[in-house]
Amino acid sequence: MYYSIFVLIRTADFTSKLSVKYVLLKFSRVYKTVSEKKESLSEIPSSVEKIDMLLGTNIFLKRL
Repeated sequence: MYYSIFVLIRTADFTSKLSVKYVLLKFSRVYKTVSEKKESLSEIPSSVEKIDMLLGTNIFLKRL
């Protein structure tokens, strides 16, 4: 997983601005909660959305 994230950072040419440790720390602040019939994500910080967009991962789809 570490190397996969590193490749994303390197491909996006952000090696001087992002580290794998920083990306993992930021993404660890998003939680998924599951109840009987509903799944939801915690609030997604804007910094996480920005990293998601920069790396092109599209993990967090825009909510309508």
